[in-house]
Amino acid sequence: MGSHSTKCCGQDMVYLPAESEENGWPKIYTYKCSKCGKYHREVIDAEDVCGPR
Repeated sequence: MGSHSTKCCGQDMVYLPAESEENGWPKIYTYKCSKCGKYHREVIDAEDVCGPR
């Protein structure tokens, strides 16, 4: 799992930085399928994500 890639219609979905929230909490990663236009949101709110050190 390590890399943020989501598949739809047999290909990687496109990551949309403008629709995502990487600095807030929880972190929200938004993807869109360039074939069917479906959106996918990944919400990361786990405590074990690399936090401040």
